[in-house]
Amino acid sequence: FDKNPDNFLIILDMYRTRKFHVVHTGCALVLQRDLEYWNIDELTIESCCALKYYPEVDVAQNEKDGDLEAKKNAIERAEEENFGDGKVAKWRSWLWNTIEYPWTSKLAQVWAFLSLSAVILSTITFIISTADELQEN
Repeated sequence: FDKNPDNFLIILDMYRTRKFHVVHTGCALVLQRDLEYWNIDELTIESCCALKYYPEVDVAQNEKDGDLEAKKNAIERAEEENFGDGKVAKWRSWLWNTIEYPWTSKLAQVWAFLSLSAVILSTITFIISTADELQEN
């Protein structure tokens, strides 16, 4: 029996007063699990608290789902970007991270800035070259 003591006080008050009010001190998902443990229906929450509780549950669940998806993507990316164990593999991995992920180092940020600058410069050059005033007759 290892449950959140803050939530237990809320549940105990519900049994004492027959009115279920939620105190927002913790994670809404933890409270939801505690309610399931004590076999208390979420629909018994008073309307004044329900307007706050249900959106918090949705937000917390979305964050949890997003974290799980991010972890899954990170694992898949690590499997795809496995370059091996040799000396050349370490060099390839460093080069890949530098070019692909700007947040990995200052050099990667400089590389990303230079790449973006080259794209912007070539786009501006292309746009200017199509101006009628610059065309030869």
